[in-house]
Amino acid sequence: MRNADFTLGTVHKAKGLEFDTVIMTDDFANVQNSRHSSQHSLESMIHKIPADEWNLVYVAVTRARRSLVFTNTILRLLTMAGEYFLKSEMPVAGSGPPPCSVSDCPNCLTPGSAFIMSKKKIYCTEGVTFSGPLCERCVWARVGPVAFLMTDDVLSMAEIPRGPQPAINDRWIMVLL
Repeated sequence: MRNADFTLGTVHKAKGLEFDTVIMTDDFANVQNSRHSSQHSLESMIHKIPADEWNLVYVAVTRARRSLVFTNTILRLLTMAGEYFLKSEMPVAGSGPPPCSVSDCPNCLTPGSAFIMSKKKIYCTEGVTFSGPLCERCVWARVGPVAFLMTDDVLSMAEIPRGPQPAINDRWIMVLL
């Protein structure tokens, strides 16, 4: 197995072994293909997954030494189960506060924070997820009160705008009044 370019096997056979790269598929807990499953069906499915299936996912994930690749369905399943793939880091002193890496987020990281939370880059069979530092507001949205360890000013940060806002015509307001 050490000289093999690829090893195809089951999680049961991989217990106790490690590989440089592990590629997971959607065959855990009867997870439907992401093209056929909606957010609602995955959320309701989380509570129906038996503990031994979660243990198999854990074993599969921990077999990777350097990189782990899985499908968007497995990524969503793990995220809904509470794994946000965040890591804490010491801030790098330098050129001012970096912007939040979440698209459409208007916030920057708070200067002088004791540590920052960053989203790790995740490799999926469908592509690569975004990565980079998150502002305290985006950390709060993912993991809640731990954001207060970064700064006590979380709730004053701007929320992420949600789609285009309808234009308000002053003339129609006057007609309605």
